[in-house]
Amino acid sequence: MDSWKNHHGVAINPILIGDGHYPPFRAKQMVILLLSLLLIGALLGFRFHVFILVPAIACALGCVLAVKIACGEAVWLALVQASLASAVLQIGYFCGIVLASNAARGHVLQWRNISVSQRTNR
Repeated sequence: MDSWKNHHGVAINPILIGDGHYPPFRAKQMVILLLSLLLIGALLGFRFHVFILVPAIACALGCVLAVKIACGEAVWLALVQASLASAVLQIGYFCGIVLASNAARGHVLQWRNISVSQRTNR
C-alpha cells in the first residue's frame, strides 16, 4: 500500500481517506479485470442460459471483495468495485446473448463484397 504525504508532511493513505487520488497501477488492474469480466460474460451468454449468470455473479463478487479487502482497500470502495464488476459481467452476458441470437440466424461473420451504391439502396 502506497503512503503519500499531505501538505503537512503527514503520511496518508488515499484509498482509505478518499482524497480523490487513485494510484494508476490500481486503475489499470481494475480496467483489466473489467475487460476480462466483459469477455467472460460474453462467453457465458453465447454458450449458456440465464441460470449460469447467478453463480457467475456470486463468484465474481466473492473474488473481487476478497482480493480488494485483502489488499487493504476500504470496504465501501471494495463494494463499489464489486458492484461495477457485477454490472460489467451482466453487460457482457447480454452482448453474448445478442451474438448468439445473430449467429443462430446466420448474421454473424458474413463478409460480403457489396459496393457503396448497393449499401445505400437497402
